[in-house]
Amino acid sequence: MKMTKEPNYTGICPPESFSTGGSQWTSPDAAAAPASKKELIEVWFIEPLRRMDGHQAFVCLSVCLFLYEKYLKKTGQICKDEKFSQGHKVFNQMGKDLGISADDAYEFWTCWRNGLAHQGMPKISDKYHWGMTGEQPELVRIDRDTFTINPWLIREKILNKVENKKQIWDDELAPLMKVFRVTKP
Repeated sequence: MKMTKEPNYTGICPPESFSTGGSQWTSPDAAAAPASKKELIEVWFIEPLRRMDGHQAFVCLSVCLFLYEKYLKKTGQICKDEKFSQGHKVFNQMGKDLGISADDAYEFWTCWRNGLAHQGMPKISDKYHWGMTGEQPELVRIDRDTFTINPWLIREKILNKVENKKQIWDDELAPLMKVFRVTKP
């Protein structure tokens, strides 16, 4: 599916009357665009995230981490509505994915994911000084009190997981939206 500049409405279903920024249309004026789940995930997440580079790392990592959390929840590694803290089994999986210990995975999640999600920047850590570079060959490098990540390798690790588990989008609480083409203005 290729997103176009033609009038579109994205949602679960078109409302009785809606606007795409100009004139009003009614539901019979819109037709669901033929697009598979795979195509929508590609156009909305995978392709834009893979095009990001340079200073877009914070935005890219923010989106990738919420996709990773969705993946962990929908694959049963975090139960529905479960609060997870240090020592939770999910940090063993995160550590394995990132090539670090479960304790360091907890620190990463607490400071990077929670910081980006709630503060727009990684939170200060009592244990590490944070760094980020696309130049190191590892996803994560820990050198004494410095914890450096490669956001682009982390992106690839997460997107590969998401691409291979498209059923994570089968979600009653947050279903994948559809695209409707406006058929007459």
